[in-house]
Parts: sequence; structure tokens; C-alpha cells
Amino acid sequence: MTIEEYMSYLLSSPAGSSCVKAGQVLEVSHDEVNRFLLQGSYGGRDLYEKAAVHLVAAGGTLTVDDSVLDKPYAQPETELITHLYSGKHHRVVKGTGLITLLYTDIKGVSLPVNFRVYDKSRVKPGMITFRKWSGSPGVGSSSQSSNGRQLVCFHS
Repeated sequence: MTIEEYMSYLLSSPAGSSCVKAGQVLEVSHDEVNRFLLQGSYGGRDLYEKAAVHLVAAGGTLTVDDSVLDKPYAQPETELITHLYSGKHHRVVKGTGLITLLYTDIKGVSLPVNFRVYDKSRVKPGMITFRKWSGSPGVGSSSQSSNGRQLVCFHS
């Protein structure tokens, strides 16, 4: 299995992914997928580089999505697995916070272009801004709008 195959799987499976599901789609064992993921370190740059070739970079929109990946059986709690409010469950649950930057181009193609795992120990609730995305692949600069909200500009 290659990074290209795995990234193609992720881009084609927007609703939930797992080693078992990846194994079924890629026709390999889930253990092979798990070993593949453990041997490397992949980040937002890898995701952007795969997505960018499928997108028209001018005139699109960026959407920020924050999700809680439920981890109800994780023991012990870590800096990445903690108690967070889940809009899905309408209550606080144990899980990992994932912030995804999604770009929709002028043709209507929508793909994730970057992500961050929310680290509750480093960021206070309500303090997440897009400034952290500045300089990231696919994201150029951020600035303050007239209503005080943080704006992000997309650059190819």
C-alpha cells in the first residue's frame, strides 16, 4: 500500500474511515493498513497536496468544521482524548477534537485541504482562530474583518 492509495481512499470516503473499512476498499488486511499508518507521519501538507490537483484554486470558499471523534472506551485520558462538547450527542463526551478546513471550488468540488487535532491542553475553549492556519499549505494569510471575525485567504 502507498500513501497515494491511502490518500485516494480518504478523499473518496468522506463519511467515517477506519482501518477495517480502508482494508476492505483497498483489498488488504486491516493490520496492513494499521502498520502502514504507524510507520509514517502524515499531516495537512500531505492532504493539501493530494486535494489541490482536483480543485480550482480561485474563487472558491473555505469552510471550517469542528468534529468530535467519539472515543468512549479510551483509557487513560490523554491530551488528545479528553472530554469535549459534541453537537451530535448534545452533551460532553470523551473523544478527540478534529478541525478540518474544507475548500469548495467554483465547480462545486469540495475536498478537505488541511486539518488540526484539537489539543485542549494548549488551546482554551473559544480561543481557536484561523491565524494558526496562516502559512500552511493552501492557506495564505489571515486578517481581521470589520465585524471582528478572523478571515482566511486561500492561495494555491
